[in-house]
Amino acid sequence: MFANVQDTNKTITWGSDYGIQDGVTRIVLKIGPRCVNNFIRKIVNRFSTIRAKFVVLIFRNISPNDQDKIENLLNEIGWRYRIAYQTGNYIEIEIFCEADPASVRRVMRKRLKAAGLSFIPIEMVGSKIIFDKNYIETY
Repeated sequence: MFANVQDTNKTITWGSDYGIQDGVTRIVLKIGPRCVNNFIRKIVNRFSTIRAKFVVLIFRNISPNDQDKIENLLNEIGWRYRIAYQTGNYIEIEIFCEADPASVRRVMRKRLKAAGLSFIPIEMVGSKIIFDKNYIETY
């Protein structure tokens, strides 16, 4: 800032022994609060735990008819969701909710069972829950 002022051959303040200090003080008072607020907002956004949380439900060996039933279940529960990836017999659904993955898994198991869908949760890693219809246990 001072270099830019010197390049234009202008001064920031009136000439006196404390001119530069007064100029800096006025600048800080003028732009300081805005800079501090922006800085604090960036810190809060970066380290905040209040973010959009989601759990990924993965259904393998799923028919198109079952996909419709699962979307209807999600609508009945009231969860906001987004289909992240879908192929013929595979679908990934992101559920946006504040619930932890274990609670989502428990609710989905009950709802799937009540709807007559025979999907079994076979794996849960972090916030990903994998359901499979034709799962065969091997020991």
